[in-house]
Amino acid sequence: MPRHIYYYKRDHPSGILQLTRFILRDFSREVTRRGRIPIVTIIPDGKDLEHFINHQKWTFQLLIDELQSDGVDVFNFGPGILRKLNGRNPCEIINDCYNHPNAEGYRIIAEVAYDHLKDKNLLKETGRQ
Repeated sequence: MPRHIYYYKRDHPSGILQLTRFILRDFSREVTRRGRIPIVTIIPDGKDLEHFINHQKWTFQLLIDELQSDGVDVFNFGPGILRKLNGRNPCEIINDCYNHPNAEGYRIIAEVAYDHLKDKNLLKETGRQ
């Protein structure tokens, strides 16, 4: 079980779910007001990925749902990471399953980000392949 799962509950005494929601919501609105395209992302750690594999639910799903109800488009890296892992243990690409990704993990995250930006037509042509 991810040790941070309880922070994503509405009734957690820290109020971190609401605070995170409001920060990301206001960020998105401000970026839009400035004529830019906000990209709010969530990058799960290995335990989040394992939890999804075992329960078919993201530990941070409530945050995503609340942000989407505020009109914020949220990009969850999780499905893309799992696709690229193709059944492999997610902890193979994240140090101690909780810390930063290893080199392969960063490569996968970069590929998922690139695919998302390409799908959203947000990449400028550079002539590089």
